[in-house]
Amino acid sequence: MKREGDSTQSARVRKARRAQGRMRSSGPQHSRLPARTPRGEEPSGSPDSFGGSSTGQREDDRLFRLAARLRYGLLAVAIAMLVWFLVSLGGEKTWGVELAAPTWPVDIAALTPLLALIPFWKPEARAAGVTTESDLKIFSGLYLFMSLPLAALDGRRQLWPAVLFSLAVYVGIWYTNRQARARG
Repeated sequence: MKREGDSTQSARVRKARRAQGRMRSSGPQHSRLPARTPRGEEPSGSPDSFGGSSTGQREDDRLFRLAARLRYGLLAVAIAMLVWFLVSLGGEKTWGVELAAPTWPVDIAALTPLLALIPFWKPEARAAGVTTESDLKIFSGLYLFMSLPLAALDGRRQLWPAVLFSLAVYVGIWYTNRQARARG
């Protein structure tokens, strides 16, 4: 005997599959969107009705989970660096501690988006993570904003690697997107 929730879920699954089919058949502008199975349904071992395979689906799911963990890790590092940076610029003792302006920690923090770009080097992989490309740009921009003025105007040479790491993320994303457009 079917429960009402099961029939509703089946209807949602059918509706989601029809929408995916329309998106895939509508043209190349949606080719970067990942194929997703609706909730509650396991991918089968055989190719699905849209021509994809369960291995491709598992790879998309793996990249999606990796992108989510990556986002939280980058956010934690950025919050720690931003708090340190703002407290050190105040110049006063905060909680009884006077912090020096971060130099090499900003370099290390600026390296994290560059290292995070490595598993998502291909634009298709970044598309599986949905917001991965924008996350990498935002965090790199934050470190560039923190390090460039101090390196250029205050003469802190130790911050130039942070500037280079941040710019390398932008150049890497631009380069891989350009290659993908040239191929496709």
